[in-house]
Amino acid sequence: MDLYTAKLNEESQELRDAVKFSKKINTKYHEAAVTFTPDNNTMFFTRNNYGKKLRRDNNGINHLKIYKSVKVDGEWTEATEVPFNSDSYSTGHPVLSPRW
Repeated sequence: MDLYTAKLNEESQELRDAVKFSKKINTKYHEAAVTFTPDNNTMFFTRNNYGKKLRRDNNGINHLKIYKSVKVDGEWTEATEVPFNSDSYSTGHPVLSPRW
């Protein structure tokens, strides 16, 4: 699964011209559950525990992590992990709180 962006026809609520986010966001594994800050300059999303290869814990489970990317000069930066991620448990499905 990958993340896409598309244009919304506000009248019909149909999406069109869908394109994948850059390779700085999408990997060959799973990205999903994205949310954006109100100014649309920071995104948080779920990704498999993936570095140079897919990582699993001692039980063979691949956990989910939350990643962050910031828009700089109209382009999304390389995604980085948030500090409370772990290789031992999953964090996923980010939801922005009004405090953020």
